[in-house]
Amino acid sequence: MDTSKFFELMSAQNIAQYVVKDPTLADAYLGEALFPARKVDGLTLTYIKDTQGLPIALKPSQFDTKAPIRDRMAVQAMEHDMPFFREGMILGERERQELMNAMQRSPQAYLPILERLYDDRANLVAGAQAQAERMRMQLLSTGKINVVANGEHLSYDFNLDDDQSVKLDDADAWTNPDADILEFIEQAKETIAEKTGAELSRMLMTSKTFKLLRQNKQVKALLNPLAVNAAIVLDDNVKQAIEQATGLTVITYDKRFRDEEGKTQKFFPDGVVALLPEGNLGMTNYGTTPEEYDLANTSNHRADVEIVNTGVAITTYKQEHPVNSKTLVSQITMPSFEQASSVFIATVAGEETP
Repeated sequence: MDTSKFFELMSAQNIAQYVVKDPTLADAYLGEALFPARKVDGLTLTYIKDTQGLPIALKPSQFDTKAPIRDRMAVQAMEHDMPFFREGMILGERERQELMNAMQRSPQAYLPILERLYDDRANLVAGAQAQAERMRMQLLSTGKINVVANGEHLSYDFNLDDDQSVKLDDADAWTNPDADILEFIEQAKETIAEKTGAELSRMLMTSKTFKLLRQNKQVKALLNPLAVNAAIVLDDNVKQAIEQATGLTVITYDKRFRDEEGKTQKFFPDGVVALLPEGNLGMTNYGTTPEEYDLANTSNHRADVEIVNTGVAITTYKQEHPVNSKTLVSQITMPSFEQASSVFIATVAGEETP
């Protein structure tokens, strides 16, 4: 069987079709809903941070007089160079021979091999999605993006005000069952209301942090004022009680990923709470990768490119000597944070949250 069939099987189009149908990639991340995806031109991300705040009352005036001219309210333009991510895999001559020999026998023989090869490449796309979610959750837990890997140090500060990001002392920390959690929530709501007029409506944390809520005496009293020390069994009851008392919906999020060194981490850290307003918090912006820009619309017969998930480029290269196929997955991406001024972040417990 000639090599053209081999290159056809491992084309970017076939890999992309497999990725789109892969059920393991269909389980959406929370950040995809909070920061919807969009394609942007260029490599620089520019957006206006929402700093308008509350409306200013119109001044009174006399009839038949000139109207006073109001100065334009200050806006904050944010600009960042979006980071570039790229990684590849090679399918060498030995794997090619294994696949081609199996194809000559039967579909039952070669399909498991082909699926394994596609799975390897789908993992690269999954890694691209994980990197985007990692950045989104870093924004919601620190107001910054910080990624160190492969000799690169990506550091971006989205300039949250000091009163939007706090660390509770020992008396107020959620590890203390006597902590006044309801007062903390009301103060956070008031801070954002004074700043932008936005109403906080969601509270994001991990299940481990939520466990501290369940142990809090004040929260227990919401459920059973006459038996504060009674056991709390159902998480939904706790969430419902907090929502009735504060107007905030509790969202627990525990998805994990493996970092560049293979260490398992949570996207959103334990011991941190993010209080959020309604609606989108920003956008997940995708630029045009070199592969998409230079190869997608050319007559280059050695490479082909397919775009998935708005801006993730899958590129395959043909090589006749030695005979192999190289697959690259690349993205230029960064979340914008238009609603940064209306978010409140608190470290409510130490890193060693019990």
